[in-house]
Amino acid sequence: MFNFWKMTYEAVKKQRDQYKAENEKLRERNKELEKRCNQKLRRYLRGGLQQRRIVDLESKYNDMKAERDTLIDDLKVLREKNEKLEREKKDLHLETNTYFDERLEAIEKYFTLTDHIRLKASANPGEHRYIALVNFIDRLEKGESDTTHHIPHLTNIKTNENIEKPMDFIKRISKERE
Repeated sequence: MFNFWKMTYEAVKKQRDQYKAENEKLRERNKELEKRCNQKLRRYLRGGLQQRRIVDLESKYNDMKAERDTLIDDLKVLREKNEKLEREKKDLHLETNTYFDERLEAIEKYFTLTDHIRLKASANPGEHRYIALVNFIDRLEKGESDTTHHIPHLTNIKTNENIEKPMDFIKRISKERE
């Protein structure tokens, strides 16, 4: 599950970089257009302007101005998308932290319960129910898949082999948070 969030974060980061690159290209294109316009204007001014050339220049200038305005509008849209993705990234980060805290709390409860059962078993060594529970917990922690045949009332319950051991989970999450 955490790989999904990491992938999402990477996707947001990648898209932000793409927006920056597009913004830079648009700025360079705008500079080129202005430079070309100024060069052509100077050329026409040197040779003497005629009415037709003035109209052509005004038309080209208006076209370039319209293109520039379109690029500015596109830039605004890209910035809004970037802000939205940043908010989503922040929400995902908060959600991940909440999930981690809930999982950590469940692990703490698990350890409290198993420690309590082991304490009861050591205090009452003759009680077969405590001993059976301690053996059951040991098999769960070792990762044995068939843990139900030793306790009669749990014969219909199947254990999930994909569940991570609590300490392995804590170590993995601690490394990812660093």
